Amino acid sequence: MANAFVVNCRPHNWEACDRETIFGLKEGIGLPSLKEGDIILFRISGPNYGVKAIWYFEKAMMVDQTVRVPWTDSKYGWIIKCKPIIKLSRVFSEDFQTSSKKSAKISDFYAGGIIRSIVSLKPRQIKDYLHNILNEFQSEVGGTFDYFGEKKIVKQFLEEYLDSLNLKETAIKPPSITSSEGILAEEEDLDASEKELELPAVTKGKKSKPLYGIVGERIDLPILNYAPLNEKGVILLFGYYLQDLGISHVEEIKSGFPDAIAMQSIGNGKYKRIRIEFEFRSSSFIRHNHPIDECDVIVCWIHDWHDCPLEVIELQTALFNQD
Repeated sequence: MANAFVVNCRPHNWEACDRETIFGLKEGIGLPSLKEGDIILFRISGPNYGVKAIWYFEKAMMVDQTVRVPWTDSKYGWIIKCKPIIKLSRVFSEDFQTSSKKSAKISDFYAGGIIRSIVSLKPRQIKDYLHNILNEFQSEVGGTFDYFGEKKIVKQFLEEYLDSLNLKETAIKPPSITSSEGILAEEEDLDASEKELELPAVTKGKKSKPLYGIVGERIDLPILNYAPLNEKGVILLFGYYLQDLGISHVEEIKSGFPDAIAMQSIGNGKYKRIRIEFEFRSSSFIRHNHPIDECDVIVCWIHDWHDCPLEVIELQTALFNQD
């Protein structure tokens, strides 16, 4: 059975992708396990986000002097060549709602789960995608396409693929909260605003037990199910998504201030060295009495420092922003 993937493209790159039925993976992003015939949901990001086309995978080409790259916004390591199944007249939006950006159409699905260039979909997710697309675009799925030299009817092909998934119609329940999921609040890391969490009290004279079971809002990112409650969670998310945040690599992690030295993309294949300080809240930078002139970027979960003179990467915005 063919696997299914969702691919993200910035709006200004869509025209070239559409014209040549290709997408690119930037340098440093590993090639996923694609095989001929795998389903590709081609998705445009930005304010009017959603799936614009359905393709199937043909081949992957490592970028060298013989492979043309039509985009100039970054360096690319792979060009993925596909074949078209259908191009939709408008995007199919997942309708991410509420502050956690949960989809109103795809079961147990969050915007944070598809912020990367290419993401493998679970059978239930691809089934919800295709069911909704077939229902919303009934007048458009009667056409045909070429599938390895054989003419196929779009509607019939997608329905047969859905049947091959062989899923029960029961809804998937979200996983219960366990101590192994999420970055947990630790007593010594809590800011005053975080201490409003009702953490278990430690009985005087008894051996302290580790605090666990306190998690943030459900965000369902691949690396973290719940929103971080401290700086450690910020560091974990940054490390996982650093390339999506415009950081090519980290050169140094320090025990003192600033926390890290990294290389940040400034476009046209150029990078600059930056000094990073991790904070749960950007305002903690002031509370910790860090010197402003010795840091370039604050990476935090919540940006609450108004008129901050430094660049701030607020992860709860950057990781869920569809732009």
